[in-house]
Amino acid sequence: MNLDLNKLIDAVGKFRPGSPLDKYISDAVFPNFKNIEPGTRISFDFPLTALVGANGSGKSSILHALWGMPKRYSTSRFWFSTAVDPIAEGSTGGINRYYYSHWVSSLGRLVQTKKVRGRKRLGYWEPARAMPNDGMEPMPDPAPANLPHRSKDRWNPVDRKVVYINFKCEFSAFDRYFYFAPRGVTLEDRQEVILKGAQRLRVVLDKGLTSYAPGGREAVFEHRDLTDDELKWVKFTG
Repeated sequence: MNLDLNKLIDAVGKFRPGSPLDKYISDAVFPNFKNIEPGTRISFDFPLTALVGANGSGKSSILHALWGMPKRYSTSRFWFSTAVDPIAEGSTGGINRYYYSHWVSSLGRLVQTKKVRGRKRLGYWEPARAMPNDGMEPMPDPAPANLPHRSKDRWNPVDRKVVYINFKCEFSAFDRYFYFAPRGVTLEDRQEVILKGAQRLRVVLDKGLTSYAPGGREAVFEHRDLTDDELKWVKFTG
């Protein structure tokens, strides 16, 4: 059994981008994305890539970027701005963005697609034109007509299904609510609750309120800083 498995791993490991691997994402570059070092490039060695690092080193950030790379997917599924936890667009790094290379079988080559954090509600991530300053390859010119995989100034996102499986066994209250909501409660519903709550909390913090009753119901019962011991338990995940 082990011999057969080793043969299979050896055979699959020899695959290279081509017709059998159409739409394969080969690498990603992060000119300005969360806490990842600007300009970081990560290659995804087929058939398996393992991300290993300490807590806070950016493993989940990379997965969230990968989730948002294909067509009709957005990194805002996991990362969005609120009144108390705003996403800052760096003055030097510019707008949050990343780009990636994916194989287009009909062209017989890898192409680069960029996505940026847009200005729409919830910061939806959208395709953007190629930028040589970010290290991207220039677009072939002139643009051939009627090609489904490109427009005049950009390659379109790869069109593929994403499977994201989270194996965490312990979750914070936020994670339990956000990722494991009851059936029928949409992502947009959950984000809307978080956004409204954050806006109200921002009002309380900015004005130092000890009483606040939006909709006629008191929402502030105590206004003070948490102790170190309380903070420890708030952060505790098991």
